[in-house]
Amino acid sequence: MQTLEPSACPFPLEPFLLNHLNDLFKAHPEATSITVNYRDPDYSSETGGFHPVEIRVEQGCIHYITDFCFYGMGDMAELGKEIDFDFEQQVFEHMGQVFSLAAGRELFELWQCNFISYIQMDVFDITLAAEP
Repeated sequence: MQTLEPSACPFPLEPFLLNHLNDLFKAHPEATSITVNYRDPDYSSETGGFHPVEIRVEQGCIHYITDFCFYGMGDMAELGKEIDFDFEQQVFEHMGQVFSLAAGRELFELWQCNFISYIQMDVFDITLAAEP
C-alpha cells in the first residue's frame, strides 16, 4: 500500500487523520486498495451513538468517505448514507441530495474534526479489508 499524502484527498486532511490511516495501512504493504470500516458496537436506532463510517482508498487516493445513520425507528429503521464525499465522482451527498463536491467543503471540515475526536475517544471497532 502506498502511503497517503496530504494530496490524497481534494479537501485538506488533518495530520492526525492522515497518520491514523497510514498506521492502519502499514499492516498491508502489498495492498493497492483498502476499505476501512468504523463501527460503534452500541449504535442503534433507539439509543443513538456514533455513526458508522467507511473510507475507501485506492492507489493511495481516498475515493470516498461515507457516514451512515439510521432512518426510522424500531423494526422499521434502516441504515443508510447520511453524508457521502465521493471524491472520484466529484460529488457530495447529504441526506439523499447530491451537490457538487465544493459545496461539501465546510461540512467535511466539521465532519473531520468530529470524526478525529471519536477516534481519539476510542469509540469505534475498526476493521480493514485489503485488496492486492
